[in-house]
Amino acid sequence: MSGLSSVLNTAKLALNAQQIGLTVAGHNIANVNTESFSRQKIGFSATDPQKYGGQLLGSGVQIDTIQRINN
Repeated sequence: MSGLSSVLNTAKLALNAQQIGLTVAGHNIANVNTESFSRQKIGFSATDPQKYGGQLLGSGVQIDTIQRINN
């Protein structure tokens, strides 16, 4: 993949990952007063870079984990 389609795919991956992040944050906020609720934390990482014109270019972000945090 190269050019505009690559850039749009990178943006799509970032938006999808951040959408999940906002959903998890919303759950954490909505349940802050719930006794049995344990908050969640998301782990992000970069996807593998793509070779383009002899250079390595970033290709987006992905969610690795969603951890339950117990206090």
